[in-house]
Amino acid sequence: YLKYLRRDFKGAVEALSRMSADAQLRPFLVGSRELLECLYLDAAGDRAGAAQACTGVLAGLEHDAVARPDEPWIQLGAARADAALGRKEEAVQLAQRAASMFPISTDAYDGPNCMIQQAEVLARTGEVERATAMLEQLLSIPSMVSPAWLRLDPAWDPLRGYGRFETLVRPQRSQPS
Repeated sequence: YLKYLRRDFKGAVEALSRMSADAQLRPFLVGSRELLECLYLDAAGDRAGAAQACTGVLAGLEHDAVARPDEPWIQLGAARADAALGRKEEAVQLAQRAASMFPISTDAYDGPNCMIQQAEVLARTGEVERATAMLEQLLSIPSMVSPAWLRLDPAWDPLRGYGRFETLVRPQRSQPS
């Protein structure tokens, strides 16, 4: 994950491949090893590798989604893989469906976590305005989102250069007392 954050995407894929099958990927990452490989290959610009990995992720998640249709994390994993494959409509619909299972109005923990991933899918699919609006909302409530994290995480690269996003990530200067 640190390699990914440093934008050493190929190194992140290599490190992931060297990890044992039972290696703990949490608390920093939500998703399977296969999904991370899909996302890291996509970030590295390896379109063929990402297509193969993401298609494999979707095949596995289809089975899981049938078995557990009310599990938003399955839907979000599929949405993230669809987004990496350029399947905008499917990705956005799946992310919206998943986020609606844990609205922030009724779930103060999973709601924001679902919304973060929904915003990531929206950013990846070019829905810059919607993604930024969600991030603004997440910054206004207790959540894992911070301006520093938004500056650091490559998942938000599609939003870089967009004025509203740049305002969100601008370091705030403290006022002298």
